[in-house]
Formats: sequence, C-alpha cells, structure tokens
Amino acid sequence: MLNNLYWKKLVPLSLIWIGIGSASLAIIADLIGIGSPGFGPNQILMALVGASLLLSGIMWRHKASLRRVVGGFGPPVSTVQLLVLAAWFGLLGGVGESLLLGVRKWGLHTIFKVNPHYFWMKPLANLIFFGGIVLILLALTWCWPKIISIRPIASIFTFLGCFALFNFPMLHPVAKMLLAAGLAVQLSRLIVNRYAGFKLMVRRTTPLVVILTVSLGLGVYLWKVLPEHRIISELPPAKPDAPNVLLLVLDTVRAQSLSVYGYNRSTTPVLEQFSKEGICFEQAFSTSPWTLPSHGTMFTGRFPHELFTASDTPLNPRTPIRVSYPTLAEVLSEHGYLTAGFVANLSYCTYAHGLHRGFAHYEDYRVSVPELFRSSRLTFWLAIKIWGNPEVADRKKAAEVNRAFLNWLDRQNGRSFFAFLNYFDAHDPYIPPKPFDREFGVDKPKDPFVRFTHKYKAHEIQALQDAYDGCIASLDHEIGLLLDDLRERGVLENTLVIITSDHGEQFGEHGLMYHVNSLYRPLLHVPLFISFPKRVPAGKRVKETVSLRDLPATVMDLLELKGEDWFPGNSLARCWKDVDHDLKHKEEMQFAEIVVGQKKPEWCPESWPVSRGRMTALLGLGYHYIQNGDGSEELYDIDEDPKEERNLANSEDGYALLPTFRSTLKSILAIDQSSSWQHAPQDTVASGGAAQL
Repeated sequence: MLNNLYWKKLVPLSLIWIGIGSASLAIIADLIGIGSPGFGPNQILMALVGASLLLSGIMWRHKASLRRVVGGFGPPVSTVQLLVLAAWFGLLGGVGESLLLGVRKWGLHTIFKVNPHYFWMKPLANLIFFGGIVLILLALTWCWPKIISIRPIASIFTFLGCFALFNFPMLHPVAKMLLAAGLAVQLSRLIVNRYAGFKLMVRRTTPLVVILTVSLGLGVYLWKVLPEHRIISELPPAKPDAPNVLLLVLDTVRAQSLSVYGYNRSTTPVLEQFSKEGICFEQAFSTSPWTLPSHGTMFTGRFPHELFTASDTPLNPRTPIRVSYPTLAEVLSEHGYLTAGFVANLSYCTYAHGLHRGFAHYEDYRVSVPELFRSSRLTFWLAIKIWGNPEVADRKKAAEVNRAFLNWLDRQNGRSFFAFLNYFDAHDPYIPPKPFDREFGVDKPKDPFVRFTHKYKAHEIQALQDAYDGCIASLDHEIGLLLDDLRERGVLENTLVIITSDHGEQFGEHGLMYHVNSLYRPLLHVPLFISFPKRVPAGKRVKETVSLRDLPATVMDLLELKGEDWFPGNSLARCWKDVDHDLKHKEEMQFAEIVVGQKKPEWCPESWPVSRGRMTALLGLGYHYIQNGDGSEELYDIDEDPKEERNLANSEDGYALLPTFRSTLKSILAIDQSSSWQHAPQDTVASGGAAQL
C-alpha cells in the first residue's frame, strides 16, 4: 500500500521538480554565462529534457494520457510518406531560411558578408538533418509504434522548421523555442484536421521545393561563373611575351620575426634563398596595421584615408573600401591580363569588402562539409560539436590556397596572368601544423587566440610567440613548395614575384598584443621581396625606407606599361636602376595611419592607443614619428632604439625635430585633401560584385 502511494505521488512530483530544475538551470546557465554562449545546444537540450519531464510529471499526476492532451495521434504515416514529409519540411524550411537571409542582407542590410553558397546549403543541410530525425523516429517505433502518426510527426517537423526560421538576434533562444512550440501545436492541429488536403499539397509542391533548391545552387554558380566568362571574353589581347605578376601576401607576418631579417630563429629559410634571387627591402612599411586598408593601398596606391568616406567606420568589419579608384587588377585586365585572387582571410578579404574588383576569378568562401552543416540554424551546433570552432578547424591553409591557384593556372593555356594569394596561417589562433608545432618551443599556448582584455604574463606571451614563429616556418615551407612547382613549370622565368605582408603583430611591445591598435614598428615593419629575372637584379638588399603604397606603380613600371599615371606613388625600381641613387637621393618620409571614422567600435578596448581616435605616423631618416588621436606625440630613433622604448618627443633634441615631422605630415595630408575621406562623396563604396582582422 505504501509503495503504491509512493508510486502514484512521489514519482510524478519528482518528475515535475526535476523538470523545473533542469529548465531553470538551463536558463540560469545562460544568464550567468556558463556553457555555450548565446544559449547553445547544451542549454537547449537541458531545457527540452526539463520541459519533457515536467509535462510527463503533470500528465502522470493528473492521470492524463498523451492522446487526451494533444487530441489524438491522427492517422498513421507510412515510411514512404514519412520520408516525403521529412524532405518537404526540410527543403521548405531551408528555402525559407535562405529567403530570410536574402531579406536581411539586401532588404534590411543587417548582414554585411555571407557565404553565398549558404543559399543552397541551407535546404540541403536541413534535408540531411530531417533525414536523421526520420531514422530516430523509425528506431522509436520498436517501443512506441504510434509515434509514426501524423500529429507527432507534424508537431516535431513544424517545431524544427519554425525554430530554424526564428533566426533573429533580438529574440532570446527561449523565446524562439516557445514561439516555435506554439506554432507547432497550432499547425499540427490544422494538419490533422485537414490531412487529406495537406497530403495533396505536399505531393504537388514537393517538386517545386526541389526545383527552388536546385535553382538556388544554380543561381549561385552562375553568379560566380558568368561574370568571369564575360570578363575573359572581353579581354583585349595582351602584349606578346607579357610577364606574369604573382603577389603573395603573408597576412600578419612581421619582419622582425623572420630569419631573413636577422631573427635568431630559423623561421624563413625559403625566403632567405628567395631574397638572393631578387631584391630584399630591409625597411619596408605598411600604410596601416590591419588588413583591409593595407590591402586596399597595395591594390590602388591610395592611403587609408582615401579609401573610406566621411561617414565610414573603417574598423567596423561591415565597412568596404570605396570604388572611386582603379585597382591593379582592373588596370591589368585592361591590358589583357587574366586576373585571379585566392584569399584565406575571410574577415576582411571577401568580395563584400571590395578587394575582388578587377579579378575575373576570385576564390574566398569555399564549399565543404563543415560549411554545409554551419549554414543552417538546425545543424550549426552539430558542426561545432564535430569540427569545433571554424576559425581553428576549417580555416584555409597555405597548401589549400596554393592548390587552388595551381589548379586555376592549369586551365589558362599560357596567357599572361596577375594572381594574388592571401595567406592566413600566421594570424591568430596560432596553431602551427606538425612538425612545426614543436619547432620553437615545447609548451603550446593554452589558448591560441589573442584575447583583447586578457592581461598576459611573460610565459603566456612566449608560448604564443613560439606558436606564431612555428606558423611562419610552416608558411615559409609552403611558399617554397609553390615556388618549386612554378619553377618546374618554367613559369618563374617570366614572372614578376612580389612577396610581402599586410601588417605585423605585437607580443607585449608597449604592453600591447595583436594588431590594429597602434602604429608601433612591430605592426608596420613588413617583409618585402621583389624578383623578376629579366628586369630586377639578384641579391641586392635595399636599406632605404619604402612604403607598400608604391607597389602598384612599381608593377606598372616593371611591366613597362606606359601611358596614363594609373597610380600615385613612385616605382621602387628607383632603388636599383640608378647607380648613384644612394648618393644623391633624399629619402622620403613614409606615411601610415589608422582611420577610426565617426564612431569608435564598441569592441575597441580603452587600453589601446587607437581608442583615443585617428592615428598618423611618419617613418624615415632613422626616425619614427607618431601623432595620437588626443594630440600627443611620440618620436623614436629607430636606428639607436629599434624597440622604440625611449620617446624623444619631450627631450630637447626630439622637441627640436617635431616641427619638421608636423610640417611633413601636414603636407602629405594636404596633397591628398582633394580625394581624402573628409571630402569624399557619401555614395562611393563597394557593395560587392559578381565575382566574391
């Protein structure tokens, strides 16, 4: 009697309280930041289990059957019908997700960049997910045969479809689940009451949903392929025997960590050998300490403030560069060159940022199984569980970039080309592959990412730098394999090869980590090598301070493409063509800056120098001058103080030099004033085209 009483009262009460506890714990965990961020799959699963236990306990206590609660299971569903319903719900939900994605990007403009393949991947990912649900349901029929009835099937499928569609950041995941559950109850009831008409609708519309999915995939394919064919068909004939151009950009690689520049670790044996085949610039500087403006300068010869409008916030990843100035790819296309870009940095080098302009072929986002599962709201958590953080598990490696370029080159029938390759291997997270992961240190960093707000200790910085050096050594090895392949093909004999970096990295210098946050030397001093057997002498090292701004003018000069002055700046050939250059040439000051814009991004820590506003710098004559956003100044003698530890701005000698740097800075900005960001038109920004920190 006592046992029976416990069975009737204690068990349902236990289920109710455990259910309430599980659901509450899931919500509390999200509020205090435990588990996956943003109410992740662990919290969702815990909330669903809690809700199920709570419902079971209530039904048990009040002697209510599931049939009584939901109004019956409805007619049974055959295995074939179940498969058809899963395909219909999965594809329709995916098409709905794709439609909402398009509305958010082009209608509401709440999304800036997106993998275009997501538009056809979403329906396919949902189809696979619903197929998995079918397998689970078929397995459950062994112990619960009536689950393969229209009401539970419709409830499950509509809940999942609605939850996927409620992908709005302003809605909390719990609210999305409640809305989806409410709609699932109402829609499943409607489906049961009109089951005959629903079956007819599914039968008639399934082919249409399949056609829509195929059309999305075909549309993305044509969006990428047709412009390439059009551009190639309109190319004028190139000059006979026109040289090729190969630009290799090693993202986030600073010069001071390369053995070719005297670093005490053998990080770049390949580049050491390559430097003997051409020119090595010992004092080359970027115009900005982060990716987008630096690449923009290398493509246009324009300074960062010329690449953005007055209303822009360049540090915001949603800001593209202006379309006002021709790019190197556009100009070379007009001279008959095939143009192609292969990028690994998907944060700032995608089609959405405007760097694709002029390239007939541009590879940024890729198609892969992990990307397929990340595309859908329903399968994203599964992709994270299986493959982990995409920045770690699925980032493009140098070998993949090289392979894509060589595969493209195989299809070009020997026509002159301009190819741009962006490598992301040395950017954080610093995870060098074997055997380079133990090349320069035994201890791997506990966290390979650089965290902006973390106060790093010396041993943590050393572990990160060891891994960074391993990444550079791995990248150097892959570049060697690429050059060997091109050498075997006989391509290098008639190819202008430029190897450089967009910016450097900091490892505790001035108390800073990462990049984008200052204009100190570790961020601006970059490697630069130029090799061209026909027109560039081998084995020369240039000590003069030079800027990456001069690369477009240099390419046009070395290709002997005369005519219009397509790009500002001066050809770097001046450093070796004039035998008396070192004696009579007065070194120019090189300019760098960080354009903050109208509003500082929220993610910018107050400890960063750039948090005080726009920064400008001059480098040359052995000095490095920095003007901060609050008006304060810094001056370093980089010959005597290469680590920039002694600010001379307040010293007697340094104070006497400041007017010269101020005047030079004012002159540079005055020259560009007619096209500067302060006077730029508001509507001249890149919005992405037909080709895709």
